[in-house]
Amino acid sequence: MTPKTLAELLKNREYGCEINDGEAANAALNGLVVMYGAGDDTLEFRGAINGEVGAYQGTRVQIDSDGIIPMLDDIRNEYSNEQMLEWAARCRHGVIVHARWDCDNTAWSFIFTKNSKCLDIGVEFNINEDGEPFSTGVVFHISELSK
Repeated sequence: MTPKTLAELLKNREYGCEINDGEAANAALNGLVVMYGAGDDTLEFRGAINGEVGAYQGTRVQIDSDGIIPMLDDIRNEYSNEQMLEWAARCRHGVIVHARWDCDNTAWSFIFTKNSKCLDIGVEFNINEDGEPFSTGVVFHISELSK
């Protein structure tokens, strides 16, 4: 399975039914990540990265091949000095996802950057609501984060 074949499978699904558990498990086995917005306040990751991030009206989140990199405010008082150094190294090599809410006539759209440069990562797919275009999701291979 490739990002393109999975994106084709997910294309035009209804909001709330973007991907099922079996598809997410198969994506993970193939190193694929499916990313999409849920409502106006959550960014979902399914597959090789599995989790969610609060994203009310849009957000930026950093990811790498190990998953979602926590925000500094979430770990500052919990991590040891050694853990902070590991976190900083992940941040230096991570990719930033700019999750944009209500932009370009779609509920969610995404831009990937690293070292202040835009990256061409993944394959987009449309998400519908009541049969009409509503939002965008992205399928990418976890290895694309190492570009």
